[in-house]
Amino acid sequence: MGLTPEQDRAAWYVAGVFDGEGSVHYKEGKFGFTSKYVRIDNTDVSIIDSVCIALDLLGIPYTKRGPTYLKNDRWLPVYSLNIANYDGIALFAQLVPVQSEAKREKLDHIAGAERRRLVVRTDEEWIALYHKHSNLAAIAREVECNVKTVRTNMDRLGMPRRGRGWRAWV
Repeated sequence: MGLTPEQDRAAWYVAGVFDGEGSVHYKEGKFGFTSKYVRIDNTDVSIIDSVCIALDLLGIPYTKRGPTYLKNDRWLPVYSLNIANYDGIALFAQLVPVQSEAKREKLDHIAGAERRRLVVRTDEEWIALYHKHSNLAAIAREVECNVKTVRTNMDRLGMPRRGRGWRAWV
């Protein structure tokens, strides 16, 4: 993706601030990332505002938070920028030339991860799964969702509960 000279300067500015003040966080769970975000924290609101302008120029979505006052009265309030969705993190990883190897590895890991998207199933598919399997856990394993999702769909379709109800299956 070709950047204009202004966007290139903005990307390098964000990279410099991010290398000094930024962090990458993620937790992985059974069904993908349970949380993920890129954050830049600073007590100088003018730096945060200039990073906002640069991110806007690059088209990277973010959330600005602050001021957050910490416990010690002598400390300055903290302002934060968060990028928390996959597309924003992937765009950040693509456009911002982060120099910190550890932060670059984490960014690339999140940006390159296969995302598990919600697969919408038709009523007929849920009914076929009901007749194919003897319990909710087996359906949940095949569909790669949690048991609560299966139970909700079976109840929504009015499928009769077996034995002592769906809870007996789990």
